[in-house]
Amino acid sequence: PFAADGIMTYELIIERINSELANILGNLVNRTVAMTKKYFDDVTVIVGHTPTTEENGGDGRIYTFTRTSSSIFSHGNAVEILKEEIKSYLKNSGFEGRIKAAAIGLPAIVSKDKKRVYSSPNLKGFDNADFRSFEEYFGFPVYVDRDVNFLLHNDIAKHSLSGETTVLGFYIGTGFGNAISIGGKLYSGSNGVAGELGHVPIIDSTDVCTCGNVGCIETRCSGKALEALAAKHFPDTDIKKVFKEHKNSPVLQKFVRDLAIPIATQIN
Repeated sequence: PFAADGIMTYELIIERINSELANILGNLVNRTVAMTKKYFDDVTVIVGHTPTTEENGGDGRIYTFTRTSSSIFSHGNAVEILKEEIKSYLKNSGFEGRIKAAAIGLPAIVSKDKKRVYSSPNLKGFDNADFRSFEEYFGFPVYVDRDVNFLLHNDIAKHSLSGETTVLGFYIGTGFGNAISIGGKLYSGSNGVAGELGHVPIIDSTDVCTCGNVGCIETRCSGKALEALAAKHFPDTDIKKVFKEHKNSPVLQKFVRDLAIPIATQIN
């Protein structure tokens, strides 16, 4: 809902979130938190192959999907480990010599040229990682980007959103992800770091964020924050059912209000 003058207000954001609370936050946020409960040593690495228009009918589906725990990055050089993981995937899936390009999505701040990672607070081992060696190693173009940019790109296609307008994506997972599309192009800013809404500081917070700064929005509005609230206030409730069973709790209503502020701010 938009106000009569076209401006999304704080109150309308809260109303919209509350109206779909059980479905949106109960099913999406809680499921995501449950999947990434061991935030720093058990995130998921997902690898899949999407055919081109000339291959397998070009239907855009993912083939040969595999899932591997990111605990593999705990020991050694994370970039080299990922390189070997991809190599193993290509060999085992039978796609060696058939791949035209690869995309790597990370919960990280990525350079403008999509070749380097500046910071990866929620996935350890990738700070200052350089991916330029990947193209020479594999023999095809490799593009690194923020995972939320891939999510927004998929959502735009999936929901047939107009490429001529501005589309904003807000993704509540381990952290609080944000992506921006303007005129059909993902917006990354002059240095590639636009859309890091989760690391904008908020008033009266002294909590230390995983990025090292104090008071980031993500310390209040994220899967990590929600899990902490659930453990403290609803220890006997499965986290998947927290919003369904306690959505009117003042604690969860404050979570929603805190979440509404950055969303309304960026929309305006």
